[in-house]
Amino acid sequence: MWRHLVMLLAITFTFAGCLGLPFFQGTSGTGVQDGLPIDKELIIPKTDAELSSHVPGELLVRLNKGVSEASVLEAVDGTITGRLDSINMVRISLAGEERSVTDALRTLQRVAGARWAHANQTGYALFEENVTDEAYVNGQQYGPQKIGAEVAWDEGITGEGVVIAIVDSGVDVDHPDLVERMLVGYNVVDDSTDVTDFQGHGTHVAGIAAASRDGEGMVGVAPEASILPINIIGPYTGISDFAIAYGILVAVYPEFVGLPESSKADVINLSLGGPFYSQAVQDAVNEAIQQNVVVVAAMGNDSKQVIQFPAAFEGVIAVGATDPNDARASFSTTGPHISVSAPGERIFSTRPFNEYARLDGTSMATPHVAGAVALIRDKYEGMSPSEVKYLLEQTASHKGAFDKELGYGRIDVAAALGITIGEDYWNTGSIKVTVTAADGEGGVPVPMADVILLHDDHPPQSVRTGTLEGVEGVAWFYDVPEGTGYTVRVTDLDGAVQSEEEIVVVANQSTEVEIAFGSSDE
Repeated sequence: MWRHLVMLLAITFTFAGCLGLPFFQGTSGTGVQDGLPIDKELIIPKTDAELSSHVPGELLVRLNKGVSEASVLEAVDGTITGRLDSINMVRISLAGEERSVTDALRTLQRVAGARWAHANQTGYALFEENVTDEAYVNGQQYGPQKIGAEVAWDEGITGEGVVIAIVDSGVDVDHPDLVERMLVGYNVVDDSTDVTDFQGHGTHVAGIAAASRDGEGMVGVAPEASILPINIIGPYTGISDFAIAYGILVAVYPEFVGLPESSKADVINLSLGGPFYSQAVQDAVNEAIQQNVVVVAAMGNDSKQVIQFPAAFEGVIAVGATDPNDARASFSTTGPHISVSAPGERIFSTRPFNEYARLDGTSMATPHVAGAVALIRDKYEGMSPSEVKYLLEQTASHKGAFDKELGYGRIDVAAALGITIGEDYWNTGSIKVTVTAADGEGGVPVPMADVILLHDDHPPQSVRTGTLEGVEGVAWFYDVPEGTGYTVRVTDLDGAVQSEEEIVVVANQSTEVEIAFGSSDE
């Protein structure tokens, strides 16, 4: 009962622009924020076991200005283990064997000066799906073209001078596609500049947003933007409210942790989220937006309508995922708070140790939007976060219309930048080629082959299905102009033709073909 009530209150207060976690004002039984009453006894569970996932014995407290920290610490018997001065917030570790967070929250109701307090929640997820291919270099990107970024590059709009903060699992700063774009980053877990990416998620996200055109395997949406990597995940820890808020504020005020002031972010990418409201993260997001920083966050991979934060915070650009044909990716979370969508299915990008891979997820869609924001801020330097959000929404594929599946639609960078392009640019489809064994073994994948796409006997693009163990003999071609005259040719690794088949490409559809290896008459 309590859990359902807490979640209901959190959702209700959040979309009313109100607080969904313990809020304290004065010593009365009811708190007030934005003119709306909050019954704290209903919001605070009876025991810590009824709280959402959290760091045991820790709470986050925002103090009113001029309030003595000593009075708060004495009341709850705790010590300060972290502080975020720009939002006047402290992290308190409780002493004693009990270390009851809920008891401490109730105690703080009677302490003047505590603006709000809540547990240091954990359980945030990185919104990626399983790797759909083993890592390999000869990948095919479709995201930059699909959102019109290539048109911007042709106009000299590349994100130069713009900083994208990747608040994530860290980044492989030595990756050949990223090293030229990299600024000195920060690790909020151990307060160092070591942003080693133990998980790999942040490296993939960074490549999508801003991999250099001078690299080896891919190019990011804003290929001349700078990357500020901020690690909020330790090698053996999850993600907490405090770490996310800390990471956001490092992006806004890099000088506070010893980084150059010039490293201040123009846009923050948050490819993560959780089902619980955090006033700490909300305040950090508010501070970022007030300091002219755009905040972009992933909707989630729940495949249905679900509330996830920070995507649901007001002012954030909440991003859903589309497939190569602009339909909603099956995993993408929906909801009334979605802003726009971007490519998030089978996205090729960088991975640690100079590798590459394809991943699915709204985590992959979000840096497409962060990169698009960098291009917009390259051209329109004085544009505010709310103006950037509005521009992306009104120029997206729905042309001002809204639905809970894709928001205002798949982003269109060219339109946002006022660049006119022909309608034929968007009349493209995709091709999925599965190579299987011949000689009575149909259906068995053959990964040791090359697949080449020909148009009128000329190879416009090609991709290897893979030579690594685990690759399933599948090749994809994206953004192929609609029409006839296409031939898919399969060769062995020595170049000998094994089979080929003629196909027709239909706009906004995926053409799937299965070819038997060794069935050619040649």
